[in-house]
Amino acid sequence: MAERRALSAYRTVLVDSFGATSNGHTCQQFLERLLQQALTAARTDMGNIQILDRACAALKIAVHRGFQPAFLEHFRIVADSECACGEALRTGQVVIVEDVTQSPVFRSKETLEVLLDSGIRAVQSTPMYSSSGILVGMLSTHYRQPHRPTEHELTLIRDLAGTAAEQIAEAKPLLPDSPFTVPAASLCAPRVG
Repeated sequence: MAERRALSAYRTVLVDSFGATSNGHTCQQFLERLLQQALTAARTDMGNIQILDRACAALKIAVHRGFQPAFLEHFRIVADSECACGEALRTGQVVIVEDVTQSPVFRSKETLEVLLDSGIRAVQSTPMYSSSGILVGMLSTHYRQPHRPTEHELTLIRDLAGTAAEQIAEAKPLLPDSPFTVPAASLCAPRVG
């Protein structure tokens, strides 16, 4: 019963804040609010939302909290599966890495070093699907200690991701300030370094 009330409260906050885009708020503000809700649900202070650019089949960070510049540069664009969000993009499933030092997901030594230097030991990435099955992005939360989110936390995160994806999919063509309108040439440029 308490879980249903929490889900309903999260949905109300998200839909209300998204509806405010017509009252001067931006898609960016909506995504920031969504991320804060997800971090609260996951009981962590690090996370990001990436938007899928279909032109190059890559995820691009739209909003983030708690990361150092090296992390943001390394994961600016993700098109491969050598990280949790890339693996979730490839499989279409939630990916949970309880300890980044023990996971085969992080095959790249460089990627693992960036995570550890950023104080990240665990991560979960949840695909953001609309009710019509359209993948619009990824919601990831990161943890400073080895960690597995509880089923309750995962349920809240999945619900937030789904609610947001539905709103984003409906509004995508209508939002001139949204991260969806980034020119494909700049989004698909190869990562340097």
